[in-house]
Amino acid sequence: MPRGCLDGSTAGALEQEILRLCDAGFSSIAIDLRALQFTEPAGGRLLRHLGELAGRRDVTLAAAPDRRSAPSR
Repeated sequence: MPRGCLDGSTAGALEQEILRLCDAGFSSIAIDLRALQFTEPAGGRLLRHLGELAGRRDVTLAAAPDRRSAPSR
């Protein structure tokens, strides 16, 4: 689970972990984004890129929304 921010300096670690899980044979991967304080544009581009990579490997990639996009109660 990424924490703090998802930006150019942290995106590589998330990408490597998702690729490791794909290579290990997982057919479905969920990324929990609730612990993020913010996502920079590089983080958004990474998530889109990972979705494309997962699709090419027949892996379902899902992301739990970050705290900002959670509905208010």
